[in-house]
Order: sequence, then structure tokens, then C-alpha cells
Amino acid sequence: MEAYEFADRLGIPSSTFAYRLRRAESQLALAYADAGRSDTATDEDG
Repeated sequence: MEAYEFADRLGIPSSTFAYRLRRAESQLALAYADAGRSDTATDEDG
């Protein structure tokens, strides 16, 4: 099941879901930057 289908089943409007998804991706990217890490997995990450 795609994420948008799942959101639809939960009753979340697709525009709201897309906004929240983009926002979460941005926050994750900022968290990686703050930690001084790249956004790709390394051998240390397992």
C-alpha cells in the first residue's frame, strides 16, 4: 500500500499528508546536518 493510500484510509487529506511528509523530510535533513552526518547510511549505522 502506498503512503497516500494509507493516509486516505485514515481520512487524512492528501494535501495535508504531502505537506507533513515534506516537513518531516526537511526536519530529518536538518537533524542530520546538525549532527554533522550525511543523509546516507554508513557502515557504522549498520
